[in-house]
Amino acid sequence: MRRKNSRIKSNIFVFAISAILFSVVVVSAATLLKGNEIQYTGSTVAASNIQEALDKLYDEARPVIPSQCEIPTYSVGDYIRIVPDSSSYKIPASLTGYDNEQEINPSGLTLWRVIKVNPCNVEVVSEYVSSEAIHFKGKTGYKNYIGALKNIANQYINQKYTSGARMVGYSSQTEYIASDVTIGNTGTTSTADITSGYGSEINNGLAGDTLYINDYQLIRAAYGAQGLIAYDVTETNTKRAYWLASRKFESSNPESYWSSRAIHTDGTLDIYDLYVYDASQTEYDESDSYNRIRPILILKSGVSHNAGTGTKADPYVLY
Repeated sequence: MRRKNSRIKSNIFVFAISAILFSVVVVSAATLLKGNEIQYTGSTVAASNIQEALDKLYDEARPVIPSQCEIPTYSVGDYIRIVPDSSSYKIPASLTGYDNEQEINPSGLTLWRVIKVNPCNVEVVSEYVSSEAIHFKGKTGYKNYIGALKNIANQYINQKYTSGARMVGYSSQTEYIASDVTIGNTGTTSTADITSGYGSEINNGLAGDTLYINDYQLIRAAYGAQGLIAYDVTETNTKRAYWLASRKFESSNPESYWSSRAIHTDGTLDIYDLYVYDASQTEYDESDSYNRIRPILILKSGVSHNAGTGTKADPYVLY
């Protein structure tokens, strides 16, 4: 790969340059001189001279370099106090399939723990889960499950300190399923629970996904299995199950189940049926399930603190 400001000096390159002043140089890939071509396997660019061609090849082949940013000063395990901007968010029934509108207070979650330090930012997960339980119900709840959780997670943003948010388990799954959940037995397709790999999504989410594995492994790597256990923010000695942004489908003749994933109070994976169809009875059931929520925030580059020691009892306070 060409280094910045380097120049070609060998006689053979000088000859090549003079021979093609008014021709087109084709650069393709491996730093191999062949006639009037410099070949670099894997890419082809065209230019009026070799130097320009190498410049273009360098720009095309170089890795994406992040824009200048401040290196984070935090470490995995640090506690940080962040107060979300919103103190009230109403979740419409049309989003969750539940019978009524629901309301949460995002500003109730203020203690966050570092789970990942990136080159330019830091990811933190809420130490506690919400005091409010969020209901999802039936086909609507299943189809909108990921999008609803994404909307809810975004309410935990602090415009001054954070650049993004997601619910634990979110990894760009299909947010809203447009097609209807198939009524009837759909075979034996299943999104099995896994604890390794990158995960996948089946039929655009209609048959579930295993993409939750990214955050599941991230938290386990940072704090072990105990890190997946969460407590109620207002009843801090009470363990609570919380939603995992991932769908699951199972079919075992004659029944089919469209479910949402969650983390149980003991930190293990769990599922909650939202829609069930029994082919033998030609009956379906729309179930109402509820759990708490646990968001993840991404801090802006350069965020720093002016108080605190980074412990749970004395978290860093940002300024």
